[in-house]
Amino acid sequence: GARGRLDALARAYGLREFPRLPARRRETVVALSRRLTPAAVAGVLTERRRLAALEDQLRALSPRAVLERGFALVRGPDGALVRGAAALGAGERLTIEFARGEADAVVESVRKGGRHGREEDAR
Repeated sequence: GARGRLDALARAYGLREFPRLPARRRETVVALSRRLTPAAVAGVLTERRRLAALEDQLRALSPRAVLERGFALVRGPDGALVRGAAALGAGERLTIEFARGEADAVVESVRKGGRHGREEDAR
């Protein structure tokens, strides 16, 4: 009778299956590992592409990139950026910053024009 009760308890608690349990767990881990590696690689590649795109955007917004395209920064005598000709007067000293180097200049005359430096049409 005791042996029968012991066998019943063993079946109830799954002790018969215990030797096979580590093998099943190992198979599960191997299967998950096979899925995880490509997913991790894909995630890293996606983030790398996103980072490269952000780097390109940041580079495009850089003032240095603008200067490389042929534009210049003009600073008044106090070092502040000059945003329009109306802020200047004849005889003022300026510093012009290029992509490579700077130049000093003196304003000879000021033409207060429209958005592109031309007089706006009176309509």
